[in-house]
Amino acid sequence: MSNLAGGLQSFIHNNKFFVKFFLIDDQLNLNRWAVTQASILRRISSFLGKPFILRKDYGHTKARDGDELLRKQDQDKVGTIIDVGIEDNTGKAFGIAEIKDEWAQNAIKNNEVRFVSPAIVFHDHDLINTGGKEIVTDWIGAHVA
Repeated sequence: MSNLAGGLQSFIHNNKFFVKFFLIDDQLNLNRWAVTQASILRRISSFLGKPFILRKDYGHTKARDGDELLRKQDQDKVGTIIDVGIEDNTGKAFGIAEIKDEWAQNAIKNNEVRFVSPAIVFHDHDLINTGGKEIVTDWIGAHVA
């Protein structure tokens, strides 16, 4: 396994390219939202089978709402999330994705990808606003970009 920037680790197994990455935790992120630890335990498996996205602009699939996102995100897919778990020592969730796109494999190998960003879908009634922070209490995983 090779260590890459941003905590990403890539490895090859049976001639297939994989990446292990930070997935989600209960800390406030740069976009000023967080999920609860209880929701992580309930919903982490909803990321299984979802797309690993890598766009040329390193952004997320553009969509006006969660329903559209779930329909459109496969257009930017370079791989599939095949496993998820929670690190014993940190409590942070991780994912493992098989990356099939050659451009994406090279971008990861060349340290052009420094971090990933999870996308989740939730209902308004599962969102608590507190002091400019948004806490999501229930959600499903959409993709990782």
